[in-house]
Amino acid sequence: MAAPRDDFSQSTKEILAKRSGQCCSNPDCGRVTSGPHEDDDKAVNLGVAAHITAAAPGGPRYYEKLARTERSSIGNAIWLCQSCAKLVDSDVRRFPEELLVIWKRKHEERTKRKMTGIDVSSGALESGTLNISAIYAHPSGDNLACIVDVRVSNPGRTDILINAIEFEVLEFLRKFPLGKASFSATYDIDISETIEYMAKAECQVAQILKPGEADRFAIALSATSLAAVCACWKFAVRLKTNYGVFRGPDIELMIPAGEPDLTVDAVRRLLKEKVVGQLSKHADHLERNPDDRQYIVNPRPGPYGGFTTMMAESLFEYSGPLSILDMG
Repeated sequence: MAAPRDDFSQSTKEILAKRSGQCCSNPDCGRVTSGPHEDDDKAVNLGVAAHITAAAPGGPRYYEKLARTERSSIGNAIWLCQSCAKLVDSDVRRFPEELLVIWKRKHEERTKRKMTGIDVSSGALESGTLNISAIYAHPSGDNLACIVDVRVSNPGRTDILINAIEFEVLEFLRKFPLGKASFSATYDIDISETIEYMAKAECQVAQILKPGEADRFAIALSATSLAAVCACWKFAVRLKTNYGVFRGPDIELMIPAGEPDLTVDAVRRLLKEKVVGQLSKHADHLERNPDDRQYIVNPRPGPYGGFTTMMAESLFEYSGPLSILDMG
């Protein structure tokens, strides 16, 4: 038996249509939704009172904690033409609840200005501005994840919706004890598999900043299948919004956070010292004593670009724009 729908009343639909000026609230559409019929006693209606969050379980953007009275209230409704109503329900990821809320509020503000005679001539949308004041990375309380602290503000005059944060690998390295490493596939949205140079991981978010607002939110990055190793990333960070992509500062993080001296730059310096300075010096020794791990072993190309090499009791794997020749 299908769950009951929390539909809008006829009165709610009529008020919503009037508040929208009988026009679609999608800023890229704005189509007039009501007009004359060939029959003088009738009118044609192409508008729909669409649910921002679904009227029943299983519907687009359904929010189970919303009370039934709230679900059928005008606050959960947006006036759209039939085409846009179908569009937003067919692609929830592209049209999340937060974006529809922005559409509705901005459209009603625009309609109100039209009523008062203020010029709101059509044209390109005002460009939004996002200020990224800082992005910090620090270990979680148990050191098994990394918390990325994002601090942003909106100095512009229009709403900004941050709908995703993208992390692109600039450099990656990991260190694991020989004979103890264990790797397995993972299908969670974490960064366990984001180890190849220029690989990307994306976290869906929903942060709205009104003009003049500032915000601070966190993203927990984990690497469940790299539990047996110490891994370090250098990421380019991009914030995806309804006004395009904004580049934040690069960040560097380590999981687990057990070796504070292990950073991309520190290991690069160590590799340069060991590889360039000692490889040729101890080549004969290593050939005679292959099990002597106090010396670096001849580096070789890595599986994800870069290279792998061994120092003491650990194997280092590097992925990035450098090759072993760049160490010189």
